[in-house]
Formats: sequence, structure tokens, C-alpha cells
Amino acid sequence: GGSGMLPISLGGLLGDAILARAGYNELFIAAAVLGAVAVALSLPLRDVPRLEHESPARGILAAAFQRDLLPIWFMGGVFATALASYFTFLKTFVLYAGFGSIGVFFTLYSASAVLLRVFFGSLPDRVGPKLMLLPALASLVVGLVVQPSFHALSFSVRVPSIGSVPSEAMTASCNPGSALSSV
Repeated sequence: GGSGMLPISLGGLLGDAILARAGYNELFIAAAVLGAVAVALSLPLRDVPRLEHESPARGILAAAFQRDLLPIWFMGGVFATALASYFTFLKTFVLYAGFGSIGVFFTLYSASAVLLRVFFGSLPDRVGPKLMLLPALASLVVGLVVQPSFHALSFSVRVPSIGSVPSEAMTASCNPGSALSSV
């Protein structure tokens, strides 16, 4: 949901800010400090007690090998691999292109995902998740194919004090694939 998108946005912007003033050592120290703060904040939390009529937890292996969930695991793995491969080389692409900001990209990505969930989150409930899967995955493919062509057009928008917002981020903000496929 939206609570998972906020750290993606803030993490990218914080990373850009730290790397503009310092190096990767400081970036990893900041990440470790934020991780420690998260652990400290989670320590006082308690588990919700289980109701008497609830069945006992089965464990991750039981869910992983549950026959009717195998297609979901497969599609989730394929989708995650597509996004991970894209995100892995995003910084390299931005450096190669010579313009852009990873932080702004992830902020636009997060904002578009949240907006799509707010305004179109009920769509899978109305038309069914199977009918949403193909358009969502197709829009992801279109977004991944179209983004490099924006670099060829040298299309970017200037944002004061942030730098150039790459067309890749603008395309992603219009790409419902990642947001709708996880609704």
C-alpha cells in the first residue's frame, strides 16, 4: 500500500541528498542508523493474540507449495524479476544518459502508484483480478520499452534545486503496470 511507497520515495531523495554531499560510506551509515531506529521503534509492538476458533499457522513452506497458489507465486516472481532488473540498472542508465535523479524517479514512481491505488484500487474488485492482470503487465512492458526512446529524444523537465527529472520517471509515473498489478 501507500505506507510502503513513502519509504521508496524518501529513501531515493535522501540517498540523492547524501550522495550530493558525501559518499557511499555515509549513505550506508545513514541506512544503518535508519534501520536501527526502525528496530527500536518495533520492539515495543506486540503480536495480536490468536482467537480460539482460528486454525494454527501453517508456515511459509506450506503456502509455498500449496497447489492453487503456484501460479500466483510464479507470476509474482516474474513480475519481481522484471522490476528488480529494471531498478538494478536504473542508476547506470541515469549516469549513462547524463541527466536525471534517482530520488525524483522513485518519488514519481511512488506517487503514481499511490494515486493509481486510490483512484483505481477498486477496479480489480469490479472487473476481476484476471481481467486486470494482462493490461497491468502489458503497461509495464510498454513502459519499459518506451523509456529508452525518451532518452533518444532528450526529453526532460527542469526542476529548480533538484536538477533534471528524467523522462524515465515521467514515463513510470504514467505507467499503471506496477501499481495495478499489485492491487
